[in-house]
Amino acid sequence: MIWHIFRKDCLLLWRVIVGVALLHFAQIAVLVKMGHFNSTRGLNNLVQVLFLTGMVGSAFLITAVVHQDSIPGVRQDWLVRPIKRRDLLLAKMLFVLAAVAGPILTANLTEGLPDSFPFVATFGAALSRTTYLTLAAVLPMLAFAAITKNFMEMIVGGAATFFAFAVLMLFNGDAPGLRQMVSNSSIYWIGDSSAVLLIILFAAGILVIQFFRRKTMIGRVLAGAALLAAVSTTFLPWQTAFALQQRLSPSPGASSPVALDFDASLGRLRAVPTYGSTDSARLVAFPLRVGGLADGSILAVDHTAIRLAEADGRTSDLERTGVSSLWTDNGDPESLYATIPVPATLLERIGTRPIHVEIEESLTLFGRTASYQILPTGANQQLPDLGWCKTRANDVGTAIQVRCLKPGRGPACTSVFLEHGPSGHQNPKVSSCGRDYAPFFSQFVPDSLTRFSVNLPFSDPSGRMKYLVDGPQIPESHVVARVYQRQEHFTRHIVIPSVVLKDWLQQ
Repeated sequence: MIWHIFRKDCLLLWRVIVGVALLHFAQIAVLVKMGHFNSTRGLNNLVQVLFLTGMVGSAFLITAVVHQDSIPGVRQDWLVRPIKRRDLLLAKMLFVLAAVAGPILTANLTEGLPDSFPFVATFGAALSRTTYLTLAAVLPMLAFAAITKNFMEMIVGGAATFFAFAVLMLFNGDAPGLRQMVSNSSIYWIGDSSAVLLIILFAAGILVIQFFRRKTMIGRVLAGAALLAAVSTTFLPWQTAFALQQRLSPSPGASSPVALDFDASLGRLRAVPTYGSTDSARLVAFPLRVGGLADGSILAVDHTAIRLAEADGRTSDLERTGVSSLWTDNGDPESLYATIPVPATLLERIGTRPIHVEIEESLTLFGRTASYQILPTGANQQLPDLGWCKTRANDVGTAIQVRCLKPGRGPACTSVFLEHGPSGHQNPKVSSCGRDYAPFFSQFVPDSLTRFSVNLPFSDPSGRMKYLVDGPQIPESHVVARVYQRQEHFTRHIVIPSVVLKDWLQQ
């Protein structure tokens, strides 16, 4: 009976199936058209529109197939026959896998295979993305459709759910002390995965209750509970989430030589490009001497928690997600700053008095795993860590553009620069870390490829910037791309017995 129900649904809805599948393939076609260098704003916007339209179309298709044999009510044909409820549920799930998830998987495979990417990597990335979309979006859509009788109920229920979610997130953001540190950090995947897991459990419960017990009101209550449970994952304590991340470290013990100590001789911080003071808070930066960090390593600050203890026993706890990294091959290898915004009112009260400070730094150690040389122009190379890479000079001849496509996850961190072969001169490095510590590939949009992009300037028409490797030297130069991978997540505690906050304000 499962096959007969599935075949009936396909015959009735084949036009919608084809239309939604074409939306997914159209999105992939635009991405193929964009290739390595044709990433214009118009095409990027078109990809976003096609993705959203495809997801809305998938929701419409899922709702339509469920409503072919609606669960609420007492006049349905499947009740009169009767049809086994297990068969009905399995038939609808088979339809969703074949008609909704199937085209998404096929479209992602279609994008990767013609580009000569390895089949295993391409299929693994496409399957991973499709699985994530199915669990995080398609399955909840199926459960939500099961507790509605018709499209009008689906639309009203969807609008109510969206409004409730927006209100909950609004109160979440305004609530005192709820900083959503995990959600806005490199371990965001823990909160997201927790939310997805809860949604899967609630969705499974709704499907069982609806198809086997037909308890629509209970199913709707469970849908509301699923929304609350998903939002509650934004309140995960940092210490709990980071402890889980530590257990997933690829190389436990790699950070043992790394030591951090307060060192006043390093002086005050003069500038932090990504974070500064505001009218309501001033940035305080404690200089830390770093020891035991090997050459070719990166020390990334994921989270900083600081406790300020006054002489009368009162304490103030401050925290924020980290934004700084220490590159031993791209800057000062000896120091970094523990920076924290201190409310102006608190600084006014205790800023000039000696206080006791305790700092807890949540850190990640990266190590260099590979280094590649790429032609500065006309390159068309397949590299293990970066994927399919191409290079060219930009339209005005002032920079080298490096673009790489790779199925699945890209490198954790990269450092890229121009190097002149005969002299060994190097231009300034362009370094970045993706800061996504998830142990699996879960890219939601736009597809299953990771895109690596960097521009390496070698000329400044204004004359204000001089480069060691300039235009005439480009033919004898190459692009060097260094790749880094995670080794260990760890914490370090620093105690400063007595310090005056205003002595360490950002200059």
